[in-house]
Amino acid sequence: MSIFRRGKIWHYDFLITGNRYRGSTGLTQKTLAKESVARMKQKILEQGAGILRRKPVPLLKDFIPDFLQEIANLHGGNERHKTVVYHRTNFRRLSEFADLANTTLDQIDERLIAEYTQWRLKDGRVDQTLCKADIKDDIRPRGKDPKPISPSTVNRELQSLRRALRLALRWKILSAVPQFELLKEETGRERVITHEEEQQYLQAAEQPLRDIATLIVDCGLRPGECFGLRVEDVRFATGTVHIQKGKTKYARRALPMTARVREVLQVRVGLKKGTDWLFPAETASGHLETVKKQHEKAIVRAKIEEPFVPYCFRHTYGTRLGECGADAFTIQKLMGHSSVLISQRYVHPSPEQATNAVKRLERFNLEKMGNLRDFEMKSLQNPPHRTKKNLIPCNLLKIKNEPCRTRTYDPLLKRQMLYLLS
Repeated sequence: MSIFRRGKIWHYDFLITGNRYRGSTGLTQKTLAKESVARMKQKILEQGAGILRRKPVPLLKDFIPDFLQEIANLHGGNERHKTVVYHRTNFRRLSEFADLANTTLDQIDERLIAEYTQWRLKDGRVDQTLCKADIKDDIRPRGKDPKPISPSTVNRELQSLRRALRLALRWKILSAVPQFELLKEETGRERVITHEEEQQYLQAAEQPLRDIATLIVDCGLRPGECFGLRVEDVRFATGTVHIQKGKTKYARRALPMTARVREVLQVRVGLKKGTDWLFPAETASGHLETVKKQHEKAIVRAKIEEPFVPYCFRHTYGTRLGECGADAFTIQKLMGHSSVLISQRYVHPSPEQATNAVKRLERFNLEKMGNLRDFEMKSLQNPPHRTKKNLIPCNLLKIKNEPCRTRTYDPLLKRQMLYLLS
């Protein structure tokens, strides 16, 4: 029994996980004594048996600092890392929607996310000229005629929300994560740059943008990989450029140099002054981090009718590899993709390429058929020994007006001669 009375006082005596607990409750009423013993058991179970009471689910706005700190810890505690700044910016926008920010994580569902998406698409774009380098408040400056928000911007914010919810699931704050679809994006970075546009752009671009664009279009580097190149990453002896780190483990790779890239790197290595970076700059990282302003000026000077972003040079590199006959696995290795499915997005077969492929197939078939004809003619000159069974008269068929030297002919040889005459 759990409780018993000695005199007027109720005592307890019970076992939990092999441990015995006994003593006096100090109470004279049996009901109160039972409630006291029940609370005692629950406390012992929570502390000793590992049964912890679930903490209340936090609001989204209260969970954001913990999420950003976890992301910073994954990057060596650097709160100024690009990934941390990226998620911080996205959550600044997510926090502006009060219905979402003031909702507990377990109450966030597909309906609430859809409401945020519709609200965000109707919102105006921030005027970047009025923004400071680091906005600590939630005031979003807008111009007189703000441009609409693009679906890709909303998708990036939703991806940050999804990653935060998955972290809460891993921390066992949530038992499930809501499933929601992203918006259909524009294919802005999938533009392939022509050789004429490339020449106009490089002539109009200033340094270091010209060298950076050359490295991207000839080696398929990501802009961030290009900015972070060191002198030790350039191996002239082997003619390769080594990428030591990137967004995934597959980004670590060795890329062959073209003649144009070798010239650029030789100049860059020769110009280094007290630094190992090929593109040094007065930034926290010590190297260049963006070429956005130079790129916009180069687009205007080159008079390119359809503007593009620098990342399009990397996409152009992958597309040109495909047009030159490189297979998807080679493209995957050179571009540092984690899957062949990703590499397929960088290959856009043109109508001319499809026509040339069919022509190559036709030549291949003709060559094989020609070899087969030679083999069949040799078979006619030296027919195999056959028995008289299943033979037919040879005078039923004439080949190239030449008389048959044998009196019998088997069906296999007949099919060969019919093919030659067709």
